[in-house]
Amino acid sequence: MKFKRIILYLITCVLSMLYFSSCTVSDLKNDQEIHWSVELEYEIKLSYAQKYLHISDESQFNISDVSMTYYGTYNGYEAVLNTGIGSTVITPKEVGGHLFKFSTSNIILMYRNGEFIEFDVAFKEGKITQEDIDRLFTIYSDKKRTTNLQ
Repeated sequence: MKFKRIILYLITCVLSMLYFSSCTVSDLKNDQEIHWSVELEYEIKLSYAQKYLHISDESQFNISDVSMTYYGTYNGYEAVLNTGIGSTVITPKEVGGHLFKFSTSNIILMYRNGEFIEFDVAFKEGKITQEDIDRLFTIYSDKKRTTNLQ
C-alpha cells in the first residue's frame, strides 16, 4: 500500500513538472515579444506628431491619432513604423542584404532623443549594425506575417 502511494506521488510529480514546464515555455515566448512602455510610446508618438504632423502644442496631441508599430531597441535607437496614412505604393528597401517591402511610402524609422532617422540611413551611417538589421528584419518579417502588416 505504501509502495502504491510512493508511485502515485512520483507520477503526480512528473506530470506536474511536465505541465509546468510547458507553461513556462509558452510564457517565455510571450516574454520575448517586443513591447514598449506607455511612457516610451507616448514620447515617440508625441515627437512624431510634432515633427511630421506639425503639432506644436502638446495639449493638441492625441496619442490615438498616431498609429505605429514598435520593433524594439537597436544600439540605443527605437525602431518604429508609422502604420497610418501613407501613399499607396510598394516601397522596397534593401538593407544589409535583406529586402524590406513596405506597401506604403512609410518605412521604419529609428528614434532617439527626439530625433528620427530612416533605418537604412542609420545603417549606412553606422548608427546600427548588421546584427541589428538582421534582428530587425526577422522581427519585421514575423510581425508582417502574423498581423498582415505591410
